[in-house]
Amino acid sequence: MVLQAKRPALLAGVIVALLLAAAAAALYFQFSQDEKQPPQVQPGGQPGFIVHPPLALLELNILLSDVIARVRLDSVDQAVEKVADYPYEGATSYVNALEYTFDVLEYLKGSGGSEVVGVTIDLDASYDTRQEAEASNLDFLSTRDTRWDGRAAIVFLRNAPLLPSSAQADRYEMGALRFDHKDYYTIASDHARLWLPAASASGPLGAIGGGLSSGEQRFLLEAPSSGWGRRTGALSNSKTITLAAFKNRIAAIDAEIAAGDGTDEYYDCVVYKYDQEAWTRSIKRALADTEEGYFRKRHDHSVGSGLPAGTNVFTYEEAHTLVEVYGDSLPSRYALAVRLFGRDSELFEFQYPDEVSSARPLPAGEYRFYFNHTPKPFIVCDGLPEEERKRHERFVAVAAPAGTVHEAFFDPVTVGQAVGADGSNGVLKPAEFTVGGTATTMQGLKWESGSVVLTLSPYTALTGVAIDFIALDGSVTFSLGASAATADNTAGTLTWSVSEQPWQAGDKLMLRIREGSPTSSLSPTT
Repeated sequence: MVLQAKRPALLAGVIVALLLAAAAAALYFQFSQDEKQPPQVQPGGQPGFIVHPPLALLELNILLSDVIARVRLDSVDQAVEKVADYPYEGATSYVNALEYTFDVLEYLKGSGGSEVVGVTIDLDASYDTRQEAEASNLDFLSTRDTRWDGRAAIVFLRNAPLLPSSAQADRYEMGALRFDHKDYYTIASDHARLWLPAASASGPLGAIGGGLSSGEQRFLLEAPSSGWGRRTGALSNSKTITLAAFKNRIAAIDAEIAAGDGTDEYYDCVVYKYDQEAWTRSIKRALADTEEGYFRKRHDHSVGSGLPAGTNVFTYEEAHTLVEVYGDSLPSRYALAVRLFGRDSELFEFQYPDEVSSARPLPAGEYRFYFNHTPKPFIVCDGLPEEERKRHERFVAVAAPAGTVHEAFFDPVTVGQAVGADGSNGVLKPAEFTVGGTATTMQGLKWESGSVVLTLSPYTALTGVAIDFIALDGSVTFSLGASAATADNTAGTLTWSVSEQPWQAGDKLMLRIREGSPTSSLSPTT
């Protein structure tokens, strides 16, 4: 059971993310099979489906909370809670819980009444009936940590779809009583820290005394490491935050969410971005447990240059299992997609369900892109951790045919009366190349008034070469021989008389300079 998710869509994403780090490509097939089986929960035993992501970061708690309030504890009672096991519809179990009733001093996020109840549940044992839970004799009330009771506190509260009682007004889920036998929700937790006590117990509201305004009131971000007294002052070695700074953090998170596209996917992505601690731990575990090095290796693919748009450069071999399970109705949160790297972002396209293809003929060189089979939780806000990106990076080596001198992208635009590209207009990239042992740069390539002009700096004779222009379908639409050009050493130009305009603004061409004679048609390189 999972009780820390803001919404089922986010919960599913968290489950996938954590399992992804350990299972890589086979994850989804296994996950889809697991979904079909209900959890096997024995009385007093371990629940069969527990995924509980660490929530150590303040920003993450802010994101996942429906209500954040500055409070003062009024009372604590032990109870039994009925919980629902997601995603097994209709499956329920019972767990022991503590109900904290707080007097609200101020709402920092959300709104409600003057009193709220935060429910913490026992994640280490669940039962088939309420009677079995009550008979378990687990006494959390007398054994709980009471060090924070006398202090004002900030608490993070959530509407939990798996905790039916949280649907009641001013009643929320507030973490777990124990997880791996650790305190899981107070400032002493290594994971959640959903209860941040004031840094000092002085003053009638706990830490407002001592001449501090409410904005200067400080709250602990981690438990003091030594010398803690139940109602003593704060220790200097504890990290704290003022109430004013805390409010600023909330405002910054709200602004980041508001800057997105308003979708659940964007929200989930921001959550993942801040949940770096969970990713780091998962990656370290996987590296330690996986002989293959956590799939941290180059994924190389090779194709020839100048091939038509739509040429396959990568096939995801495991995609057929997803299609077998879901068919064409693959849930969007599991959808395969391409994450593209830098300048290569427009050079590749994803072909559902399993292929990555070129978006245009590619010049010789090395290209990179990320292929990630849970794209939406990561891509929309650039939230995938760098260590996890490396597992999904693909390299495409594009090789030119024998006799090739240089290859480049050529995307012409209209420049005055001319149509072409130079250092400021259109695309002529890469422009630098070496011919006959001499380095030169194409400063411009344009057609104007019946002439094609190629400008080189420094000027270099292109003796014995031809320039081919390759279209999206891989065909050579136009070819120029250097021997037919009029050379101007002073201007650094080669000029051809071409009465008909050979290219249009907006064309996406590939230029190949090769040894040999010009031709009007040429088969794509294989």
